[in-house]
Amino acid sequence: MMNQAYKSYKDILAKINEILEYEDDMKKSFSEEGNKKIGQTLNLIIGQLEKVYKNESVEPTNEDKSLVKETVDVFINIAINESITPIFRDLSETYLLLVFNWNQTLGKVPSIGKNIKLVDMIIKGQLTMLDTIYVLRQFLPKIKEMGRYEPPAFDLSRAYLDILKEGNQDQKLKYKKLKSKKSKSQKNKSKKSIQKTKK
Repeated sequence: MMNQAYKSYKDILAKINEILEYEDDMKKSFSEEGNKKIGQTLNLIIGQLEKVYKNESVEPTNEDKSLVKETVDVFINIAINESITPIFRDLSETYLLLVFNWNQTLGKVPSIGKNIKLVDMIIKGQLTMLDTIYVLRQFLPKIKEMGRYEPPAFDLSRAYLDILKEGNQDQKLKYKKLKSKKSKSQKNKSKKSIQKTKK
């Protein structure tokens, strides 16, 4: 049974390494920090699972668990906020399966398992109502930040509108003055014409 499990582990690992060779595509889908975490977590998991398959005792530290959780968060943030690229889909199916197995065997962090399943469901488009609510809760802090953020363009447009408003008011005043001058000249003309007729 252990030999079969080890063979499956090696097969997954070979697929992951094959995907990671596409460095340009990886850089497009994952940030520099994301790629770094993926590499660090992979090395950590390989080291610990190799010991498990050799029947050696392994106890992940809190730092190990935090690193793995942060790496899974990289995947979930992309799945929620970005478009699903082929390399992201392929890496999620293999890499996150390895992480899931590590978590089942060693990590035992409930949120890691939950988030891995969520990424899988987002990719397959099989979200339930509860999953959707969970995704929205994840996304809510970002929406609140966006609500507080006011782009500089808004300030510029306000200033521009104020200038236009002032310009418009100036034009109105000029028009009023011009109108009053015209009405005065017309009155003077009418007075002169009346005086001529009297004569």
